[in-house]
Amino acid sequence: MSIWPVAPAVSAPVPLPVGFSEQVVIGSGLSSPVGMAFLPDGRLLIIEQKSGNVKAWASSTGLNTTAVLTVSGLNSAASERGLLGIAVDPKFPARPYIYLYYDHTSAGTDKIRVSRFEVGGSGLNDPASTVLTISNEIVLLQDIPDDASNHNGGTLRFGPDGKLYISIGDDADQCAAQDPEILKGKILRVTVDNVSGAFDAATQRALLDPGDNPYSGDSNLNKRLIWDIGLRNPFRFSIDPANGRLYIGDVGSNNFEEASEGSTPAGHGTAPDNFSWPFFEGTLDRNLNCSGFTKTPNLAPMLDIDHDDYGGLSIVGGPLYRGNPYPNDISGDVSFPLVYDGVYFASEYYNNFLLARQWNTSTTSWDIITFTTELAVSGSDWTVGPDGALWYVSQGKTWTSPPIPGTVRKIAYTGDFDRDGVFDGDDDDDDNDTLTDEAEDLDSDLHPKDTDSDNDGIMDGLDVALSNPDNACSGLGDDASYSTPVDSTDIVCAARKSVTMQSPVEVTASYLLNLLSPTTILMPGFTIHSGARLAVRSVDPAAVP
Repeated sequence: MSIWPVAPAVSAPVPLPVGFSEQVVIGSGLSSPVGMAFLPDGRLLIIEQKSGNVKAWASSTGLNTTAVLTVSGLNSAASERGLLGIAVDPKFPARPYIYLYYDHTSAGTDKIRVSRFEVGGSGLNDPASTVLTISNEIVLLQDIPDDASNHNGGTLRFGPDGKLYISIGDDADQCAAQDPEILKGKILRVTVDNVSGAFDAATQRALLDPGDNPYSGDSNLNKRLIWDIGLRNPFRFSIDPANGRLYIGDVGSNNFEEASEGSTPAGHGTAPDNFSWPFFEGTLDRNLNCSGFTKTPNLAPMLDIDHDDYGGLSIVGGPLYRGNPYPNDISGDVSFPLVYDGVYFASEYYNNFLLARQWNTSTTSWDIITFTTELAVSGSDWTVGPDGALWYVSQGKTWTSPPIPGTVRKIAYTGDFDRDGVFDGDDDDDDNDTLTDEAEDLDSDLHPKDTDSDNDGIMDGLDVALSNPDNACSGLGDDASYSTPVDSTDIVCAARKSVTMQSPVEVTASYLLNLLSPTTILMPGFTIHSGARLAVRSVDPAAVP
């Protein structure tokens, strides 16, 4: 496990980095939306927590305000209950199923259910259609405890291994998070390959056992499904599509919010990852004992948010970013620059900030940045969209005046450095540099762009690839143009393609992304990905500690 240090306090407003914009995708027609999932063709399904509605959106036709499904038997009493999670079958539409996680009540008995529903109708295979028929519920799990109204977990995600991962809160029963026989405070991992029309949740739970969980084959059927334990309320988690590693946002108690990094399926071993709740809250030892359970060493969280620093009350775990390499020729693609590949994002439910962390191969440690404190609204679910943008759904704020409606939004990289909403020649360098021009172009004397090197009709930052008097960078593609540095020790990389350091350099400024701070030493082998614009200078290898 990697140890990620405590997040720094926010002392001043932090806007989105230059080149990024926040855009409203669905501005009306939603009531308390809490989660979402994309179909493979780009259509979006949104769930409403309190109504139990599932609604459909398509880029060409917009939101269908009429629900395509309303969950029956929904228990939405209290603030944390309701329809909480959704996932789409990874083989959709060959297997035309979605999966829902919701609080259910029947004859005065409250339980949490995980169910499969079948998607059909004339619009099933039409990427422009939001008219779908969703029916034929098959209950996979029907008896997840729901004794308390809070700490319900609520995320469903499929991993690259094809297994369905399910997050369950501790149901305000903290020591139960350590008991592998009780479905509280856990991440479950199940197979859905054996689910058919004849599936009976009451008698066929063994069919959900994927066969390679830590307790697969155990006589206790609950234990067979356990993947991770020791969690308080893992409301939102994500899975790295590259290796299947889980990134879990676990809502804290009185002191810390935390996010934890799980093992990959290949490296998970014969015991579940134990994230140490209730013995630890973040890095804080709570000096608590649970009868019958040994206090485990703390698995240090990768993200530790002190309530005193952020006013944080409820972490919303986001994705580990994987997008399409920028720049690319995919129409409508707004993927982040490759320097963001592998960056983890997390937000907080009651505040409008977004944190980000990235591994720094130079220092072999995690760099921490406040990506922004100026989201328009706070998010309740995050995902990377098919366009490479970072999408999020917000429940809005009913307690403000006027109330803020529920929306779906996205953060996109457009290269719009003057922030006028248009990616055009005005984002290029000129004789009257503004601060945002400087952020892209560094300085007109350093980077006169009088040629359109990539032949896209715009003279912009992509036409400047490298100033390289010392051969400190290599690996450029054909679209490289050169300018004269201030002196022989200054090197400026503004890479059109990824470049790899061949000799050590020191960062003197970072204009597009604050993941690398001035005085950071980039060692040979460190890669600067396309889109990154850094001012650096050569360093004597003998002087590098």
